[in-house]
Amino acid sequence: ITETLIGKYQDPSIYPLDNFSGRESGNGVGIIGTASGRNERMKNYPVALGNALNNINAARNNAQTMLQTNGSSIASIFIKIATADSSNLAATTFTKAEVETLGSMITGLETSNGYVWLAIKDIALASTLSRANDVELTDAQVTQLVADVEAATTPAELAAVTNMRAFTDEINDAIDNYEATATKISSARAAYNAFDVENNDGPFGYAAVKSLIDHLIDKTRVQVADKVNPGRDDKQDLIDAATGGQAVPITLLSGSGALYDIAKSAGDYRATGIETDVDNSGLTVHVRVSISTQAVAPILLTAARDQAVADLAPTNASGSTGSLDNAYGYAIDFGFRTNAPDAKLLLQDQARQRIYNDGTVTNTQTLGGGTYVKFSSLDLDKFTLDDIRALASALRIVFAIPELGEDSETGNITLSYKILTIAAPDITVTVNETTGEKTYAGGTPSDEDGDGKEETLTVNIALFGFTVADASDGGKIVTLGTKKLDAEDNTKNDLTLLTLTQNVAQKLSTVIYFDGDAIDNTMVANAEKSMTGSLNFQFATDVDLVPMENASLRNGENAPSEAEQIAAAKTKLHTAIEYIEGCDTYDTISAKAEGDRTEDEAAFLTSLNNANTVYANGDATLDEVNSAGTDLASKFNAVATSDEKAELLQLMQ
Repeated sequence: ITETLIGKYQDPSIYPLDNFSGRESGNGVGIIGTASGRNERMKNYPVALGNALNNINAARNNAQTMLQTNGSSIASIFIKIATADSSNLAATTFTKAEVETLGSMITGLETSNGYVWLAIKDIALASTLSRANDVELTDAQVTQLVADVEAATTPAELAAVTNMRAFTDEINDAIDNYEATATKISSARAAYNAFDVENNDGPFGYAAVKSLIDHLIDKTRVQVADKVNPGRDDKQDLIDAATGGQAVPITLLSGSGALYDIAKSAGDYRATGIETDVDNSGLTVHVRVSISTQAVAPILLTAARDQAVADLAPTNASGSTGSLDNAYGYAIDFGFRTNAPDAKLLLQDQARQRIYNDGTVTNTQTLGGGTYVKFSSLDLDKFTLDDIRALASALRIVFAIPELGEDSETGNITLSYKILTIAAPDITVTVNETTGEKTYAGGTPSDEDGDGKEETLTVNIALFGFTVADASDGGKIVTLGTKKLDAEDNTKNDLTLLTLTQNVAQKLSTVIYFDGDAIDNTMVANAEKSMTGSLNFQFATDVDLVPMENASLRNGENAPSEAEQIAAAKTKLHTAIEYIEGCDTYDTISAKAEGDRTEDEAAFLTSLNNANTVYANGDATLDEVNSAGTDLASKFNAVATSDEKAELLQLMQ
């Protein structure tokens, strides 16, 4: 049995590529490949942990998006309640729009708590499949267990699933908070439905609205500036704080309602840049506020998941957790956030200054390289620039984002990834209609090593349309379409990836691979056709962001010289060499006869020798030193123990 997997970068552990979401390590860099000999228990444990992490993040991020989107109205309603005249509460009323905001809040909290429930189920499943559970489970039992956990809609149903391990204390704590949160949200929903907003234009009275919002934000456990449980007498202090030039902080403390409870489950979140109005004796004062949670440790879902991780991954009959047999691609996760409204995230194809872009910058250290792929042939007689163009034309970069959904059968909230677009090197492929022969054009040749030969091809990346079709094996076939062009100027590429929500973090994932339908054996580098390659990303926005002014940074006054950068890189390389040559793995491998060494062991010693040569070379370039270090770490990780790899990684950080 062979399965597609994703492994954590520089780590032997295996994490399935389950629709991008099954990485125990969460976000980062992962290598995609195949492995064999893994049973269902081994496969599903990391998937459950990865899904739990994604659902924890989704619960928190969804709550933050809800808070950021509705923050102005939420702040207005809360301040109106907090500063109401207790002797004449009937004078404080709320508009239909304000009440509808509360409905939006409730919907957002229902979604977030739905993610909390999904995370609880994932963690309970991982706990059951972990090594700490000494109950033997057959593949059929694991398959049924996974299905039953997915179908469970309540904690009682989850506990009753056949072969479910008794919940840990951490899982029970998470369940208690989830149920208490659900009760508050349900009570708020019932109160909201009683308003019958569709048929009632308001205004709505103080008592009814306060009764609803108390389930979401209990003002007795809220701090505004330095006042806990603010009242009418504190209004002037609030206004004074607001007119002092700083945003007034509204902090949700322990016990302050459902918004806090989500943070207790999944982690703190906040909304910034919120503006609202406060009535001050008939005068309207415009104030800026921020709203944030302050959850008391521990964060319940994180603690429960950490325990499931500590319970360790299951093993097969030989005691192994498995390893990647063959790697053929990798995945990278990015995160973006901006305080600009409606900013479009762009793939920056040409090199551009990353910070100051007004034409006056002299610091080359702040210059980005653009988005490109660079391949270099090590033997132009055997692997030409035309061969490189052909290979580059088959490279694919999929950009995708998390997307919410709902299971039509169970009603459970699901998390999948939506493909935004596909990028590829800007290579033109021409097919001879008679012979079927393909020719390739594009890219910029260069002489990187100064030997008088152009052995390197740099190609900028463009975005393309795509189609998705069902494959006969139940999978999907993704086909590259035509290059995207700017709607207003079709001589320019359209490089838009997505629109960012102001002040809300956005995850963007990429999967990088070679398209098997566009590649053949003549295009693949091997022992006789050797080459190296790299991929560089640069991103931008369509709005002019305003960076903090820093003359030294702008002019490069404090930027290290190339000689200083090489010296620093050599110091790090020497540290790695000294550590590796002093560890047990090196002693064991170097003591073996040459013929007794495995392919990985031989490659490791070759890489170590090369690293020593580069370190001793007084003319070595920065790229050569960095490449030697990267290659040495990679080859060492293929043969070293987990402890040795961890120590080397710590030394090199």
